[in-house]
Amino acid sequence: MLIKILSFDQNAFAVMLSGNSNEENIIHAMMLGAKGFVGKPFSKDKLSYYIQKCKHNNSMKAMA
Repeated sequence: MLIKILSFDQNAFAVMLSGNSNEENIIHAMMLGAKGFVGKPFSKDKLSYYIQKCKHNNSMKAMA
């Protein structure tokens, strides 16, 4: 799914959410272009962190 998303927009702020958060999966997702990785069960704080980071990223793009 990540590859499909990034094929539409290489600069998409994609964060992977997965129940299988072993180190190999995290590294693979980041190498493919994920901006973050949240393992399940996830905390509201961690999800909120990535949402804020995404908003900031979009604001910076709009100013460029």
